[in-house]
Amino acid sequence: MRIVTTTYPVYNLWIQRPFEIEGYAFTPVGGMEGYQERLREMLATSDNVHTVDVVRTAQEGDATVQAHLWDSGELIEDLMVLLSLAQGRSVHYQNAPWVIRDGDAIVAQGAHRQYFGRAVLRGEQAISPFEIDSYLESALKYIHHPGWVVDRGFGTAAQWYLESLSVASHELRFVCVWHGMSALVQRYFHGHWEGTGEEDNMSMLFLAFRDAHEYDFILDQHPPIWLEISKDLLGRHPSRRVFPSRQVFIYTRKLQIVLLLSLLDLVGYGDFARRENLLRDVRR
Repeated sequence: MRIVTTTYPVYNLWIQRPFEIEGYAFTPVGGMEGYQERLREMLATSDNVHTVDVVRTAQEGDATVQAHLWDSGELIEDLMVLLSLAQGRSVHYQNAPWVIRDGDAIVAQGAHRQYFGRAVLRGEQAISPFEIDSYLESALKYIHHPGWVVDRGFGTAAQWYLESLSVASHELRFVCVWHGMSALVQRYFHGHWEGTGEEDNMSMLFLAFRDAHEYDFILDQHPPIWLEISKDLLGRHPSRRVFPSRQVFIYTRKLQIVLLLSLLDLVGYGDFARRENLLRDVRR
């Protein structure tokens, strides 16, 4: 019986204990001894640090689950996106080696490439390492449901959110996160809400989206401000802009957190360790 073993060297992932999910075993590199100190060093730097090995072992011909958030790829790519959202870092693997063995003999070997980008991300760490496995289990139940990804716009919004964390310009950061939040809101109404073709009605759609989900982190005053900022940055001449750079920076930060909270709620993880901290950042 031929066995295929693939080892994904994952970077920048913070877990508290080994666990297995969907056939992928997550184990800290170097074991648990001294792991906390290595994590402190990783969190203090923007450099890529190899922290976890993810291993999949299966019989030859046992196909992996295909990606749901991508047009191509495998479930491991979905896991990297979900983990990047959870920890506000670029969680990725590089050149994952695979080997096929027939007993003790090596039959074939090669390397598996990743689709997901490796930009430097500095976002909000929402999900603690103690919650990672339960968070993934919850998220996978949702994204595996037929049609859920397309209907919800989760994958599109997640990519825009992660992109917003990697760009240096606060203007581009806002444009990215605005598109991400707009994707969630407009996809929710499937384009059938009266006036969805009118840009001026985006504030109304934001509030209707909030009320439908009972999202207490979207305040009444936020959507009109975000809409005006979008006009500032996407349509108006710089000399006619309403908001100074500092306000754009502040409200971009708030919108990033709102989008993150929305994405985590959509995968059934609306109650997590750092939620109240994030809410305070939005409300102040």
